[in-house]
Amino acid sequence: MGDFSFGHIILLVIVGIIVYGKDLPQAARKLAIMYNKFRRQIADIKDEIQRQIPMDEIKSELNKVQSGFDPMAPQVEIPMSPTSVIAQVADAGKVIVTWNSVPGATTYNLKRATSSVDPLLIVAMNLTDLSYADSGLEPGKTYHYVVTAQNSAGESGSSEEGVVTLPAEIAAAPPPAAPPSAEAPLPPAAPPPAPEVAPSPGVNGGGGSAQPAAQTEAPPAA
Repeated sequence: MGDFSFGHIILLVIVGIIVYGKDLPQAARKLAIMYNKFRRQIADIKDEIQRQIPMDEIKSELNKVQSGFDPMAPQVEIPMSPTSVIAQVADAGKVIVTWNSVPGATTYNLKRATSSVDPLLIVAMNLTDLSYADSGLEPGKTYHYVVTAQNSAGESGSSEEGVVTLPAEIAAAPPPAAPPSAEAPLPPAAPPPAPEVAPSPGVNGGGGSAQPAAQTEAPPAA
């Protein structure tokens, strides 16, 4: 804006020759002085404009417009950290972690460590539910869980820790006792044997009915 081209300088020299004639050297000095003053004034005006209107902000706004940024659209902010993170033992080597919903969050990330000073390991990312079942854990260990919320603007800070300690071993419930079996009834006792009878001789040597044998006593000794 304040710079003159070579053609402008030649035009000024020609005009000076026509107007001043023999006094051209003196007129050229005056023109040079006026030209330098004009350039300094232009430079001062540029500096003042840059002080009043920061060019960095203007460039930033221009980049937003060129990238499709809509200044009238609502601005998306990074969500807050989730709250009420609870970790509970569900089974041997399995923990259920739950947390509260965060306004403005689209997904959640779950992380864990084995102590408060150990680095956090990512367990699951881009979760849309408010709970997660973490399995394959080591019995007897303590685990510290944190949750972060995220959206298009970025990821929140970590939540407060949910701490849980898995039991060393979960005892299995004993099997139910079998009902007592009914004993089989004893067989009935056998009847006593019948007494033996001796046959008695009948008349004429015929057979007679069986009579009990009479017992004879021996005569007393003399």
